[in-house]
Amino acid sequence: MPVKVTMPMLGLTMSEGVITQWLKRQGEAVRKGDCLFEVETDKSVMEVEAPEDGVLLKVLTGAGITVPVGATVAVIGAEGENVALPPEEQAPPARKTISPRARRLAEEHQVNWQLIEGTGAEGQITEQDVKAFLERRQQPAAADLQPLPRHRRLLAQRLTQSHLERPHIHLTVPIDMSRASQFRKARGVSYNDLLVKALGICLAGFPQLNSSLEGDRVRLHPHIHIGVAVAAGDDTLLVPVIRHVDKLALREIAAASQTLIEKARQRKLTPDEMSGATFTLSNLGMFGVEQFTAIINPPEAGILAVGVIVEEPRVIDGAVVIRPMMRVTLGVDHRLVDGALAARFLERLKALLEDPEHLDAQ
Repeated sequence: MPVKVTMPMLGLTMSEGVITQWLKRQGEAVRKGDCLFEVETDKSVMEVEAPEDGVLLKVLTGAGITVPVGATVAVIGAEGENVALPPEEQAPPARKTISPRARRLAEEHQVNWQLIEGTGAEGQITEQDVKAFLERRQQPAAADLQPLPRHRRLLAQRLTQSHLERPHIHLTVPIDMSRASQFRKARGVSYNDLLVKALGICLAGFPQLNSSLEGDRVRLHPHIHIGVAVAAGDDTLLVPVIRHVDKLALREIAAASQTLIEKARQRKLTPDEMSGATFTLSNLGMFGVEQFTAIINPPEAGILAVGVIVEEPRVIDGAVVIRPMMRVTLGVDHRLVDGALAARFLERLKALLEDPEHLDAQ
């Protein structure tokens, strides 16, 4: 007569167990005391022995399945013996189940295990399934991973190389833009136009900032070409170049800048219009950024980062007054420019913008 093998109670509080693996195969002869399968409880993994000699006629529950205590999991009997069982003696109907260890791990991490796909027999959720789920949750979904556009890859390579190869130093000064604001309106130009013109004058007076390091030699550029960083939308940064700034009047700078910026936004810049800069201007004031540092665009020696104009209290002649202040941060390659020289450059730039009438005269 066939003998039922049931899920044993291996602890006082045990109500179910998980068969982690079968140590005997269906159809294999067994002796009383042989280890038939391993059971995982919420505390340990234990072996279950065969209750009788005979043949393992039928395995009713696969590995990885949670089984209530007392449920029939296998049948042992004589070879060829009929093992038909009443419906109520069969294994529980298929449903999403989870091992005790997997359940405990899921609870520790506050995971709804019903959302996890099991890889055990008949869909049983194992401890490894929960671990894999937790790892995936910490990683971005595949749909969130997008290839970096080619222009961003090139920009990333250049700026990373610049950051690694060039010892940057940054200096910041506040500039009172009271007079520059009035001057700009009277001339019909932008703040960027004033900055480009002022930079042209300063670079002519401080040629070290208009240079490049080539091996162990310094190239002092004979002309001043200023790149103006422009956000062209769709996470695209373009840097059109205004050439011969030192020889252009303010109104000519304004006209050239307007043309180049418009072409940049329409993605119509030619390679020539984006190459050859000897210094770069990056203005984020229109985005409300008050102050930032920028990475030098190789092979240049410097870059000017410009913030938004903000009204601030200032003490002038012992009185507190409100002034429109703009902070600019100069980044330079310390191999070519030391701090004192950079400070004098900023001092000159500040003087020009706080007394902008000189911008028309040069």
